[in-house]
Amino acid sequence: NYIDIATYHRQLQAGETTCVLATKHYLEQIEAHRHLNAFTEVWAQASLERAAQLDAQIDKAPLLPLHGVVV
Repeated sequence: NYIDIATYHRQLQAGETTCVLATKHYLEQIEAHRHLNAFTEVWAQASLERAAQLDAQIDKAPLLPLHGVVV
């Protein structure tokens, strides 16, 4: 569960989740609620690629405030 950013960042640093897993979770939610027409465009492949890049940076530097946050 992605309750808040601080918890999410602790989970990332502990290896309990990844940016890719979080992105997949939200992409699945978007697909499951497609009938709501809440999103006009979704860049799934680009978001997964960016999430993988962010995962590769986790051990290299402190996390920025919105590191890996899916918007």
